[in-house]
Amino acid sequence: MKKYPLLILSAFLGWFALIAVASQFAHVVPERTGYIHTLFRWANFDGIHYLNIAEKGYTSDMRFMPLFPALIHVFGASTHYFWTAFLIVHTALLISLVYLYKLMRMDFGQKQSLLISAAILLLPSSFFFGMIYTESIFLLFSLLSLYSARKGRWLIASLFGVLTSLTRIVGFVILIPLLIEFFSQKHTKKLHHLLALLFVPIGTLMYAGYNLVMWGNPLLFIQAHSQLSNGRTSDSLVLFPQTVYRYIKILSSVSISLWEWKIALLEVSLFILALISIFFLWKMKVRLSYLAYVVASLAVPASSGTFTGLPRYLIVLFPLLLPLLLIRNKFTLLGILICSLILQLILLLFFWQGYFVA
Repeated sequence: MKKYPLLILSAFLGWFALIAVASQFAHVVPERTGYIHTLFRWANFDGIHYLNIAEKGYTSDMRFMPLFPALIHVFGASTHYFWTAFLIVHTALLISLVYLYKLMRMDFGQKQSLLISAAILLLPSSFFFGMIYTESIFLLFSLLSLYSARKGRWLIASLFGVLTSLTRIVGFVILIPLLIEFFSQKHTKKLHHLLALLFVPIGTLMYAGYNLVMWGNPLLFIQAHSQLSNGRTSDSLVLFPQTVYRYIKILSSVSISLWEWKIALLEVSLFILALISIFFLWKMKVRLSYLAYVVASLAVPASSGTFTGLPRYLIVLFPLLLPLLLIRNKFTLLGILICSLILQLILLLFFWQGYFVA
């Protein structure tokens, strides 16, 4: 299907227009102060920190990995950091949609591949792809790494794997599907290809080294997450059944009228849906590398004692969308996608007005 770039561009522009227009109606939601960017609400919450790091360097924001703010700093003048970041995330998203299609096309038909490329824009938290967050570039680097691996281009796969590990703490997990692809494919492989793949976590290790030099603690960027008062632990593993039990207690004890109750319900619901999707991925016998990537990526945040941020973390795990291909009834599929999009727009309005979503 030679028209697929135009179809993907149309889906991207339609999604962007919908997000931009919907944000103009955010005033229907009461405003919460504290985490709203004074000029650009596309940079609420974490976006404020990324722009501050790009401008001033690290001060107390060490929990944020360095690649995204470094890109903003390198490509943007000090007075244009926001617009540089804005251009980076949207360009990365558009390229990601193209490579998601190309990657899916290796295993599925044209229509199925286009469906997955469009559906990723309709997830409840997919508006984060357009915010000043790392979701877009993380998706891009992980897709380019996996696509290169599928093509047997191991050195390129390693390079993008390193960039993935420099983008988010969980980025080092990309090593798992890369190694599975390496040992399962029949492409020409040499020892230096394997050694290059083993360098993928170097991004995380480099930032740990920076933490050691600057603050005397190589794990400070991890431990800093436990200082956010969101129940996340950084010094021990918490089995996800314990976390689910914790959420049951929250939902049964916190007032349903509170925004925090609604977000807790969203977090645990999406976690359960992710587990269901993983089950269907196993039943579908998808590539082991995809299945392992999703399980490992989900296990890291799920083992921290909280599902805080999970709605956002899930949107980059594209294999979770593959069970949609099992839905044969077009009206059922369309209904699911429309409901997901409506939820996304509702969450966007609250995010825009300073409410924590993910």
